[in-house]
Amino acid sequence: MRVQPEVEATIDLGQTLLKLGGEVHETAAHCHLVQEAFSRLLSKLDHPDLSAEIQILQGVDLIQQTLEDISALLHASAAAGFGQALPRTIGRDIVRLDSLRQRMGLETLGSEDGHGLSEKSHGPIDWL
Repeated sequence: MRVQPEVEATIDLGQTLLKLGGEVHETAAHCHLVQEAFSRLLSKLDHPDLSAEIQILQGVDLIQQTLEDISALLHASAAAGFGQALPRTIGRDIVRLDSLRQRMGLETLGSEDGHGLSEKSHGPIDWL
């Protein structure tokens, strides 16, 4: 009897790019909320020298705009990826957040060895 090689599970690259674009867009929205909250806090301070705080606020704004641009690029690039296979296991070694792996449909650490840990990981991470 001939043994068939095990077929590696894959996900569609185009769908993955669309999901990534959505994740980045959501992260940019959270960054915008942080920016607004920080701005409201600064407006209540009565201090003559807030240059460092203003630079932090500008940095958060830059992060938010960069995330929005990356999201747009991911969404625009997704069309080229439809029909292209991506190994489902790619998330194991690249993506640290187990909840993101689940949302993206990637293989989670728990599916690797039954204990939720890999050699490179200290365990699934859902917060920092």
